[in-house]
Amino acid sequence: MSLFIPLAICAIYSTLSKLYADVQYFLQNIARVKPFCFLDLQAERERCKRIFGEENVAAIIAYLRERLLFNYEHDSGWENHALPQQSDIDRFRTEENRLREFVRTVKFYDELGQGMDNAREIGRMFVAVLEAPTKRTESNLMSMALDCIERYRPGGFTAFERVMRVQTEYIPVPKTKKRNVFEIGRRMTFERFGDFLLADFFEGLHAGHYPLRCGVCKRYFLQANAHRRKYCSGYAPNDPKGRSCETYAARSNRLAKEYAADYPIKLIYNRRRGTINKHLERGKISAEQADKSKRYIEAE
Repeated sequence: MSLFIPLAICAIYSTLSKLYADVQYFLQNIARVKPFCFLDLQAERERCKRIFGEENVAAIIAYLRERLLFNYEHDSGWENHALPQQSDIDRFRTEENRLREFVRTVKFYDELGQGMDNAREIGRMFVAVLEAPTKRTESNLMSMALDCIERYRPGGFTAFERVMRVQTEYIPVPKTKKRNVFEIGRRMTFERFGDFLLADFFEGLHAGHYPLRCGVCKRYFLQANAHRRKYCSGYAPNDPKGRSCETYAARSNRLAKEYAADYPIKLIYNRRRGTINKHLERGKISAEQADKSKRYIEAE
């Protein structure tokens, strides 16, 4: 027994060391991703360093061992031992909060990648459904979103129940930086990052905003007004003039129409050019006059 406990503790430290390395990897790669880029990631790094530190882990292990021994000694019933002192109650409460913070942090980072994958796949399915001609009301959008969630249920996502675990509180938020003017803000706290992404998705649907895929750059953008857009306002890839996708698409559609065989202006241009060539063949005009005529109609 005395040899088993040190070996078990060594295994725990080894596992936690790998887990902390994974957390550092996450923090390094999400620094430029919304919404993490708006957070104080340095403070989060310091918090994780403290939580997975040797001192904090040793305190948690000592607390668990003490709680295990306490339950073992008094498994015959609480009436057979003396009431705990207030100092013991306060100490156990502090250690329990330490343990809960550790468990919440481990669970959050353990489900972070899966939550991102789930949200991405559900979003892709939803955008694909929106390609069908349908009336995009709030009721229809919500029905389509719930249908996508029901059809996509990978491992780690089966506990979703249409009602996400969220804690909401209302706080005063400064309206401007210089004036002492406040407005009511709503703060929402989630246990899982996947719940946050889905809640943000549903909030957007409630406001009439939904994701679409740009027909030029193939990136996803947010439809934020009543006008049904097909292209985003970002820069079009491989465009030497640096135009937006909307401008690039408008110009490309115009050129496509002009190059079409049945374009009215093109028909007139071909008839005039054919007339010039016939007059040149019959000797009615010279080659110099034919070149000037062709340049004239091209300028028009």
